[in-house]
Amino acid sequence: MCSASIAGRLGIHLNCLPPARKVNAPFDLIMKSGVTIEVKATTHKCVKKGRTPYYRWDVSSQSEMLKGNRPIADYWVFLIADFPRETSRTPRVVQVFDTKNWKCYVVSGEQLRTAGCTKYVSESTLRRLGVEAFPLGELKKKFNH
Repeated sequence: MCSASIAGRLGIHLNCLPPARKVNAPFDLIMKSGVTIEVKATTHKCVKKGRTPYYRWDVSSQSEMLKGNRPIADYWVFLIADFPRETSRTPRVVQVFDTKNWKCYVVSGEQLRTAGCTKYVSESTLRRLGVEAFPLGELKKKFNH
């Protein structure tokens, strides 16, 4: 699944300006208020031998922004897809963009930069920064407060 299509759906949900993503732009979305948002999505758990599986997002393509060498998005939205498991032999149609199938974390770009993240951001990174997960359906409230 492409983060760009998810970002596009989020842009509609958050009533952002029409998408005009440029290659190497420091953000995916611009709200009408001028707030910029970078979107990262994952459905895959990382597994290290002998450890509990965890979610992780690759941010290496934004490492120059995170190092302070380029402007950074005001906020980063990290999304985790949590699709229902198959319980029968009959395939189930999953509504990929249904907000109940996603949870998210929101962190400021500066907070992420200060944390020194330039390759990966994991759930433990976000917890260390005091960022709590919440249902995607509540995202609009986070940006309209």
